[in-house]
Amino acid sequence: MNTGSLKKFDFNKRYRLFVLTEKIPILIMCFVSLTFGTLRAQDDKDEIILVPQNRAIVQRCFLELDGVKKTFCVAVGEPNKVHYALDLSTGAIVKIWKGDFLEATTMWTGRGQEQLAEPLGNKILTIKSNSSILFENGSKHKNANQSLEYKGYTLDVKGSPTFKYANDGIEVEDRIWSTVEDTQKLHRDIRFSLNSSNGENIKYRLAQGASIRKIKKNVYSINDKSYIITISSKLKSEPEIQNTSHGQDLVIPLSSIKNSDVLEYYILW
Repeated sequence: MNTGSLKKFDFNKRYRLFVLTEKIPILIMCFVSLTFGTLRAQDDKDEIILVPQNRAIVQRCFLELDGVKKTFCVAVGEPNKVHYALDLSTGAIVKIWKGDFLEATTMWTGRGQEQLAEPLGNKILTIKSNSSILFENGSKHKNANQSLEYKGYTLDVKGSPTFKYANDGIEVEDRIWSTVEDTQKLHRDIRFSLNSSNGENIKYRLAQGASIRKIKKNVYSINDKSYIITISSKLKSEPEIQNTSHGQDLVIPLSSIKNSDVLEYYILW
């Protein structure tokens, strides 16, 4: 079926709309949360592409990971062309990439058979997604869920989000960003609402892979340097490399974070 050409116009400087010019117009509305990003339509292929401009774009979406459609994800596009995607059910980063941001054609045309967002650009890193918070044997959190409870997000002055989660009384705030000066790194600050009673026997999973190797203090190679994690926080003890049925995990006891409930690290890929 000929879907016609795509035209673009603005709506209150927040929402970008496209109208398919056919006998019966079809309205496709993209709610891009409080940002000044745009959508670009390429008439030859009728592609719908999200383009961050002066502020970040925060876009809820479906993503395909290892052949499985993940339906509770968000992609964040930054004007400096370093982007990432999260699985909101686990709090895990599942994709990082550079260059162009996101193609959303199958999300918003033909009622979306595939309904998938496609990261664009280059150097796309896909990361396995499992629960980031681990409750060890002996934890007082007997009813802890493997999935996190997503609590929404707030935006800073540049439009970049801080995501919020909860799990059995533990509150988590997750800020992820990169700088214009160094686009090789993706920084992450994770804040936990911990006290002496609810922080016992809880670990945070920094990475999961077929192989994890310590390079030097607080620096770890994941899957033969597919990416490298460097921990910035001062720690009372080193992270642990644990053997699992799927390979290895890099985990850190929350009780080992020194004088703070903030875990800071960055990813180099």
